Amino acid sequence: MVWWGSYLTLKIGLKFSYIVSMIPVLVCWLPLSWQTIRRVSFIIENEGMERLDGYGSPMAFFIGILIEQFFYVPITITLVFGLLALKRINQLKAVT
Repeated sequence: MVWWGSYLTLKIGLKFSYIVSMIPVLVCWLPLSWQTIRRVSFIIENEGMERLDGYGSPMAFFIGILIEQFFYVPITITLVFGLLALKRINQLKAVT
């Protein structure tokens, strides 16, 4: 519903529609980036995908991070291009 609502605000062309459409992307991106940071710090601290005492499954860790990155990378690309487009829109408004 949120994605469709964002699309409709863009289609109608409301004043702050582009910013409103980027909010759901940011809401999805924030927890995924936090989890990615946690996983990377775990790998750095433990020098691998399992704890130093051998507890845990490296394959389960790998599958989990792979699934998370399957969503994280496209959302990050969407967020970056959205912010670049927003910057361009603001520059065009400043010129006119």
